[in-house]
Amino acid sequence: GVAVVEELGRINGMALACKQPALSSRARNTVIYGTPKTRDFGEVFEQATSRTFLALGKGEGSCPAATELAEQLQAAEKRLSTVFAGQR
Repeated sequence: GVAVVEELGRINGMALACKQPALSSRARNTVIYGTPKTRDFGEVFEQATSRTFLALGKGEGSCPAATELAEQLQAAEKRLSTVFAGQR
């Protein structure tokens, strides 16, 4: 479960840095409503968000098209729902 939460954090950081607030909100809500309520998952998400946001701010990488980022988010949402089915 940690890997998919980290992936959602990466997507969130990218969405924030690339000025895609709707995708950022969706990624955050996916974690809030799709994972067990533990500090560990929140910290993993926040750390991955921060790491990605800062890296893009330094010019390490580039912003994908909004449709590509949305597809990545959708795939991560599906993985999350499979991993945490019945655990929320």
